Amino acid sequence: MTVLPTTPLRRPLREHDVLCFVHITKTAGTSLINILRSQFPEQACTTLPLYPYALSVTHDVYQKMQHDRLLRSHMDYDTINKVIPRRPIFLTMIRDPLKRFISYYGREQKRSMFLGEKFEHFADFVSRSLQFHHNMQTRQLAGTTVHPDVLSPQDTLAIAQRRLDECAFVGITEQFDNSLRLLYYTFGWSPIEHYTSRNITPAALKPEVTPELEALI
Repeated sequence: MTVLPTTPLRRPLREHDVLCFVHITKTAGTSLINILRSQFPEQACTTLPLYPYALSVTHDVYQKMQHDRLLRSHMDYDTINKVIPRRPIFLTMIRDPLKRFISYYGREQKRSMFLGEKFEHFADFVSRSLQFHHNMQTRQLAGTTVHPDVLSPQDTLAIAQRRLDECAFVGITEQFDNSLRLLYYTFGWSPIEHYTSRNITPAALKPEVTPELEALI
């Protein structure tokens, strides 16, 4: 049986449409956002604060969003809907969960290097942070990042799947170039021949993952 997509693949943008990129950490979002920004005037793009309460004290940001064409946020999907003044067209990137977690660890180690702090062993990092990062992509889409226990895992997954169905575009980090082709096709944009990959975790910072740690993650 052929399963048809719930949203059309083509979604040419109209003059007053606003795109909102739900940026899940370590899914190549920093590389993608620069490509997205190239499609709009600089003054029509806004990065939202990470925490929704910050918007309550940034009236200028709220006013600007009424005229923006591109928004980017690390907030949960449903939180974004509550704080922006108009209904956006959503898009996001997703990644293999294990690879995303390892990449996040590398980012934290790179930060430690910059601050002159001691490296944290990967096993210790897993023990300390796994509860927060477990199913992070699913939880960010379902809106349970802060309170993961408000829904059962089954309900959380079902909501996240519905959110993905609502997105006009969903890219896959491991297939970034193919995802870009789909992005251009979806919104009717001319392809960009060259782009710069950003915020990449150096190979030297990627840990060895034992089967036991992989099972935990």
